[in-house]
Amino acid sequence: IIAAYTGNITTQALANQQAYTVSYTRVVVDKGDTLWQLAKNNGNEKQDIRKKIKIIKEVNKISSNIIPGDIIYIPTT
Repeated sequence: IIAAYTGNITTQALANQQAYTVSYTRVVVDKGDTLWQLAKNNGNEKQDIRKKIKIIKEVNKISSNIIPGDIIYIPTT
């Protein structure tokens, strides 16, 4: 289930100190969802899925499995 919410956050790029905006899709985890599936179905389709999952885990501070009802943010840019 994908909620109808997109948020923006401005962060500093550490390598070159330039500000940039990242948009996120807010997702409520449903029974049977996996990070792989959510990453594949949301956000930038051209991005490597393994890199996208790594970013999702970092942004959401995920260290174990996701469970139904969890709210996670998936970068869309």
